Amino acid sequence: MEIVGSAGFHDFPDENGMIEIGFGIVPEKQNQGYGVELLTGMWKMICKRSDVKTLRYTVSPENKPSMHI
Repeated sequence: MEIVGSAGFHDFPDENGMIEIGFGIVPEKQNQGYGVELLTGMWKMICKRSDVKTLRYTVSPENKPSMHI
C-alpha cells in the first residue's frame, strides 16, 4: 500500500447545504490524475446526501497543480 494524499470535508453541510472539500497529494504523485480521481469519488459520494446542495473547492492562485484540476 502506498499513500498518495489525503482528503476530507471541512465540516458538515451548512444551513444552505454547502459543503467544502480539502485535499492534498504528495508532490511526487502530483500531475498523475490522483487529485481528479480523489475529488470525483468524494463528490459522487457526498452528492448522495439530500442535505447537500452546493459543492465548494477553493484553490489558492499559487497552487498550480490544484488550479489545473
